[in-house]
Amino acid sequence: MKAYRVKKSKRAKKSKAKILKRNWTYIFTFIVVLIALIALIVTNTNVPLAGKRAAIVDALIGLPNPTFIDNATSTLNSAGFEVDCYNNNHVTVDLYRNLPSLGYKLIILRVHSGPLCYILPNGTIVVGEGISFFTGETYDEYMYPFEQARQQLSFSIPMTGGSDEKYFAIPPRFIDECMRGKFQDTVIILDSCYGFHDLVMAQALIRKGASVYIGWEEEVTVEHTDNAILTLLKALCIENLTVGDAVKKTMNEIGPDPAFGSNLEYYPQDKGDYKLIDGNLVNYPRDQIYVKTIDEIAVEQQNKRYKGLCPFSN
Repeated sequence: MKAYRVKKSKRAKKSKAKILKRNWTYIFTFIVVLIALIALIVTNTNVPLAGKRAAIVDALIGLPNPTFIDNATSTLNSAGFEVDCYNNNHVTVDLYRNLPSLGYKLIILRVHSGPLCYILPNGTIVVGEGISFFTGETYDEYMYPFEQARQQLSFSIPMTGGSDEKYFAIPPRFIDECMRGKFQDTVIILDSCYGFHDLVMAQALIRKGASVYIGWEEEVTVEHTDNAILTLLKALCIENLTVGDAVKKTMNEIGPDPAFGSNLEYYPQDKGDYKLIDGNLVNYPRDQIYVKTIDEIAVEQQNKRYKGLCPFSN
């Protein structure tokens, strides 16, 4: 019996080709969507959400006050804030580096601070512009060589620790050039001296996305500033006062520092009507945290240029 091969029509072939093409289109689209979803998940892994989260950065070396930490945490918890506390050796250069990306609505910096100074070759100390925030990380001339060479880090000597040990400190240039991410309308309170020695640090923080910066004009005693900041927190978080009214209330109740006469101030001045608790603390994605530790690299002393803090501060 003779077998015959049935030839398919051109129309049938075209129809089959269209079906195959359509199927491959679906498969390709599915793969693209799958890759996008995976990328989205990976990108947002460990990316905190901004909202009612607060941080207390406590590296006031030689001047611990656990009662302040407990009371501040309690006040913030009562207002619905989740609170993270970082103390002493946990207050590192990398903590400051990543701070804008950690999703905090409020940050209290209970750290030493002081005016930036240049140390001239002959040893003369010249006061410059800006202040630096101390870390709890012991200074090492071979650590962070790139930042030190670019004057993005300072070294500091707190006068309250009973020793001449140096610590890394964060000048305004670090805020502008080294911090990762952006603050999202974060209120930053400096519970320490020299907050408004000038406006350089305040302006750097605002450029980095902070909404309001609050601090003292010059020097202040630790007991006075701790008491004042607790009053300020209650006014902002419990009584829901504006920044301007909260600062005014704090000054009326606590007053200027009895030893140095410093007053509590805020910047920028047009944010006096800003409220920390405004009912709009919704969750939204923040910049991703890129944690990268710089390896210790040995560099020659003569190749390093750095700014140091005056050996006097809170």
